[in-house]
Order: sequence, then C-alpha cells, then structure tokens
Amino acid sequence: MQVRGTGDPTVVFESGEGDDSSVWSKIEADVRLPNGVRTVVYDRAGLGRSAPSSGPYRIDDEAAALKRALDRFGIKGPIVLVAHSYGGFVARLVAATDTRIAGVVAIHNGVDTTRLAAEIAGHAPLPDIPRGAYVINVGTFETKKGQDVLVRAFAQLRERRPDLSLVLVGRSGPQLQELRELIDSLGLRDWVDLRLNLPHDQTLSLIRAARVFALSSRQEPFGIVLLEAAYFTVPVVATRVGGVPEVVADGISGLLVPADDAAALANALGRVLDDESLASRLAHNARERTLTEFTWRDAFVRYRSLMLPDAVV
Repeated sequence: MQVRGTGDPTVVFESGEGDDSSVWSKIEADVRLPNGVRTVVYDRAGLGRSAPSSGPYRIDDEAAALKRALDRFGIKGPIVLVAHSYGGFVARLVAATDTRIAGVVAIHNGVDTTRLAAEIAGHAPLPDIPRGAYVINVGTFETKKGQDVLVRAFAQLRERRPDLSLVLVGRSGPQLQELRELIDSLGLRDWVDLRLNLPHDQTLSLIRAARVFALSSRQEPFGIVLLEAAYFTVPVVATRVGGVPEVVADGISGLLVPADDAAALANALGRVLDDESLASRLAHNARERTLTEFTWRDAFVRYRSLMLPDAVV
C-alpha cells in the first residue's frame, strides 16, 4: 500500500501502551508531509484506554480510543492504520471500528545492529553472570509478561536439570512481590536471579551469555527483545500471542507454545536445552532473519515506501 498525497487516506499511527512512564505514551502529532500526505500520531493511552497495562486489552476500549482520536483531529475521510504487527488484536480492532479504515499496514520494529555491537563492545562493567547454564527472560514485572508461568515451568525443568538457573531481568512492576513469594513457595530462591532496572548494555550481556531466551508473555504486541536475543544467536522459546508469530517462525527460528501453559513451556525449553543441534539451528535462523528483515533500516524503507513512495534518498 502507498499513500501519495492530498486526497488519499490519512495515515494514522498509535502510540502508548497504557504505561504513563513511557515516553511513547506522550506522543501526539498532526503533520502534513511535503507531498500532501496527512500523518497523525495519537496517544491511545490518553484517549480512553481504561484497561491497565497489566490487565487484558479490551477491544471496545481500543476502538473507542481510535474513534475519539479521529474526532479529536477532525478526520472525516478514510484512514490507513499503521501498527508494528498485525496480530489477532489489530484484526479485532479493525472489525470493531467503523469503515473509515481503508487499510492496515504492519511495519515491524527493528534493532539497530550498529548500536547493539557498540553497546557490547563498550559496555559498563559486566553484571555478575551466573555460573553454569541459565534461561533468561527480560520484561517489566507485570501480569501480562507471564513471569509467574515461567517460574512454574522452571520448577518443572529443575527436577531434571538441578544445575540450571533462571535469570529474570526487568523494571520493577506490580507483580514483583507476588513473583518473589511464588519463587519462595516453590523453593527456588537460590536458583532464580532477579535483576531490577539494569542498564541496557548489562541486560544485553546477560542475554548473550544465556542458553535460552524465554518469552512467557500473555500479551505481546511485538517483542523487540526477541530480536536482541536473535542478534546474539541465543535460541528463543516464546508464547504464541500478539505479534510474536510474525517474529518467530515456529520450529524454524524458535519454538512457540500456548500462553499460560507452564508444562508446554517447560517441555519446549527442555527440547532446546537437550538438543544442541536444534538450539543452534533455531538461533542461526533467527539471527539471519533479524539481519535481513528486522533492522531499523528495513523499517525506515517501509515507512518511506508508504508515505513518500516517490522520494529519492
């Protein structure tokens, strides 16, 4: 899809994940490009999205926020909605919104490979990396990230792999205390390492040294941390939610499991830990795909193609 100028649909981007601490939840803009294309960015968190970031996405709330944004910016004609993944959620949002949506374009997020390499090369002092093999997860400690499911899966793994540990890295969030209590109740205090608010370069160092990256989310629009793990050739096991299947091809560049299924997650992690050939194949395929499809350069080219198709750069 291309939008060439005045008279074409307005290009609408959403920002905000319902997290008031995120700079992305504060961005709004209404600009007209030199070729006449009108581009609007609306803050969905500030326009009636009532569900908390740790709770479920409610389609009616999201559709209402989009409609209020169109009214707020005085958009009467058709729009092209730009999202960073298709996912089932975007499809349901389109179905719940009126016919002013002329199309949906997914422009995936990417990684800055130059920056990742520079961060690792010039990182701050290394964090105290656990001895032996470990599984890692990175994400704010909140319900939608599903770290509680991962901890239960890890408890099952520990029965067969007593030397394995789990590293959970993230911002402090509403589930942190409950997670600590769960870890204690399962007798895992000595084997689960909680790392709070680490600098990004130290987080990358921990990812790079892990045996497996586990994403246990109940909801995940995209999951850019999956690309960071892939860049460092770390195999991925993830839940089949949101935009994740657009990033991870099951059995090719990672393994996908249902959300909220600790047994399935433990089984998939065990497969990767037990089979070095499988782990290597998944990790190398994921890295190759990341470098060819999921860089910020790729995203830039798609944005330019959508809104400035005749530009010469």
